[in-house]
Amino acid sequence: MANRTGVKKVIVGLCLMSALMGVALANCDDPIEDGAHILGNDVARVTQAVDDLKRVGGDVRVRTVASLGSAATIDALEASMEKACPSWQTPDGKRRNTLVVVVVALQEHKVGIFYGSQFRSVLDSQFLRIQTQLMGPKFRDKDYAGGIVAGLEETAHLIGASQVAPPTPEPPPKPVDLSGLWKVLGLAVVLGAAGVGLFALSRARASSHADADRRHAAQQQAKIAQQKAANLVVKIEGAPDGPEAHVKDLMGKAPDQDVLALQGRIRTVRE
Repeated sequence: MANRTGVKKVIVGLCLMSALMGVALANCDDPIEDGAHILGNDVARVTQAVDDLKRVGGDVRVRTVASLGSAATIDALEASMEKACPSWQTPDGKRRNTLVVVVVALQEHKVGIFYGSQFRSVLDSQFLRIQTQLMGPKFRDKDYAGGIVAGLEETAHLIGASQVAPPTPEPPPKPVDLSGLWKVLGLAVVLGAAGVGLFALSRARASSHADADRRHAAQQQAKIAQQKAANLVVKIEGAPDGPEAHVKDLMGKAPDQDVLALQGRIRTVRE
């Protein structure tokens, strides 16, 4: 009979432990667990702040306790919570990288914000400011829900801002480099001027050569005319109709100065 009673006690104890473990595991996944009963009618405000933080990727847990109990610090208390909740951990037993836990210990007036590795670059330099400057003043005024909401909202704001890359300013348009064009245009002007100069010089030389050729031809024609005139004087000295008739024939055929020279020579011969 005693053995049966002992077995029954063991069975009841195991059932009770299983039930307690089930409750604990179920509480692990609740976003808010107000063990200190300090949120009252403001749970809805805290729930809204939790949802806002979830929207930027946080897996949020808010826990309030009456005291630290056997835990030496609030960090040790949060570590024991993590150890008891597999859903807060990675498969290798480390804290989930998106986890964000807010713990408030009422009796010791302690608060802590704990977060996964994904948010370290954003929150490592900010969590103390959030705890002391945003949450602490409201806790001193007994506005525990307001303090938790302030902490959650600032955390969501910082994480959300880090996810939006600042717009890349459009670089100002580079000024058009016309140095090459000006060099080409300058070279073209120089070459054009040189071409015009060479053309003008060529025309001038050609014109000079043409004038020299014309003068030389005229001189040759004059010499030929003079020679002809001299020959005529010799031939017509004994002509019956006299030299005057030949001189008249030459008028209009030879240059006037040559005709006049011939007439003067005839007169000289006759004298």
